[in-house]
Amino acid sequence: SQEEAMALADLVVVMNHGRIEQAGTAREVFERPRTEFVARFIGAHNIFTTPGGKFAVRSDRCELAPSDAPGPAGVAVLVRAVEYQGQHVQIHLVPPGVTESADDDAPLAAWVATVPDARFHQRPLQPGEQLKLRWSEADAHPLAA
Repeated sequence: SQEEAMALADLVVVMNHGRIEQAGTAREVFERPRTEFVARFIGAHNIFTTPGGKFAVRSDRCELAPSDAPGPAGVAVLVRAVEYQGQHVQIHLVPPGVTESADDDAPLAAWVATVPDARFHQRPLQPGEQLKLRWSEADAHPLAA
């Protein structure tokens, strides 16, 4: 399993169609995936596209704030779904205006924020709520094309 490999391996190698996408320690691969494929394969990363290219931010490094909160700008999002996972809650997010999936079997969430359960229960979120998603620049890293 992926969890076992991450826990036990001295070297992790992620391959895509017989080609090495990235090799390194488990921490290196998880913390700084080099490509979008590795970020999606490892999981727990959000992929953002800008005119300058794509970058990844770990879902547990994302912060959710009220849409009118002062401080750093963020990406406007709507809460699509809330998933209790025990120690944390996954908040599935979509850009405003996206309400229906073209294919009911396709996952709709564009991004995920992982919030510790205690923080979530201090201020629970509901589907349809408008927020802003933000992160520290240090937690965003570019992905190779």
